Amino acid sequence: MKKVLVLRSIPFSRDIRIKKEAISLSKYYKVHVLLWDSDNTSKLDEPSIEIKRFTLRGKTRRDKMIGMPIWWIYIIITLFSEKWNYVHAADFDTFLPAILICKMRRIPIVYDIIDFYADTNFSGSFVLHGLVSSVDKFLMKFADAIILPDESRLLQIGLKNCNKVHFILNSPDECNYRHLINSRSDGKPENTLKLFYGGGVDPDRGIDFLLSTVSTSKDFYLKIMGPAYSSAYREKLYSLYGDHDNISLHLHSVPHETIIKETMKADVIFALYDPYSVLNNRYASPNKLYEAMMCSKPIIVSDDTYMADKVRKENFGLVVPYGDILKLKQALEKLKQSPVLRRTLGENGRKAYESKYNWKIMENRLLAVYDSLEDF
Repeated sequence: MKKVLVLRSIPFSRDIRIKKEAISLSKYYKVHVLLWDSDNTSKLDEPSIEIKRFTLRGKTRRDKMIGMPIWWIYIIITLFSEKWNYVHAADFDTFLPAILICKMRRIPIVYDIIDFYADTNFSGSFVLHGLVSSVDKFLMKFADAIILPDESRLLQIGLKNCNKVHFILNSPDECNYRHLINSRSDGKPENTLKLFYGGGVDPDRGIDFLLSTVSTSKDFYLKIMGPAYSSAYREKLYSLYGDHDNISLHLHSVPHETIIKETMKADVIFALYDPYSVLNNRYASPNKLYEAMMCSKPIIVSDDTYMADKVRKENFGLVVPYGDILKLKQALEKLKQSPVLRRTLGENGRKAYESKYNWKIMENRLLAVYDSLEDF
């Protein structure tokens, strides 16, 4: 059986996408996943997949930058340690060292651009952003296949005329969550609109915007669940909102199954990414967008984003200007007052998931990418 080495610089607790891809690939290949598992949370009950861990501390951006040269050396050693038939490199911080060795050893390499690295990490520095972006785009030419999470990344990166590009969206695999389909509400009053945000808790995810809006009204009950990577920001949120009766904060990593369970219990889901302070947010199409579809839940997203375009196209949520508390409150009131609207939006999302965005479709695309590399 041919062997695939999957490279990712963050643990499974922060990236369900690579986990899904590895499981799909393991149906036809022997898969090894090399992770920078900084919090030792990357467990996988798949006997056909071997996880290799790099455990150097790397929870903060500063930790990551300091440890990056050691991580690259670890990748290079792993690439030389065995014979690999394919390498699947996720994002620039694994692709940079991998592309050099793969070309040297004539190993086909798939570049999975989950987030465009320059826009995600260096949007505040003109010099660093330009340098990293230029190097990344230059090295992309040498990848044997490029995977993007949605069509918007073509505009972001500038790959319109590249025939090596394939689209694999961040869709959830419903097969993993069927036992949760009948999840019920957690007992909050029926006249309260139940709101949920599940994912990374950072200032650019609209968390302050959302909390400020909800904290002044007892008509809404908000649960936020996910890791706050800045301890200062985590303490700030607990200090300001920890004692509110209508707000529940769980600012730590939880199993992804828990996120899905809470999504199913909620009335409304959120993805209020700031499209102005972080360039990557304009093009993001995160897991929660497709999880809302799968769970038949309306979602509220920020305007001037790719998510807003998709929500409008499939008509499964509402769009508000980022940071506009009045508009967000009006959207919440609209959904609270109309259960029919919530149900209609949720049903529209579910239909779109079943016909266009389910993981089986994405799995077939992924396997087709690897089929196209068989002649290498």
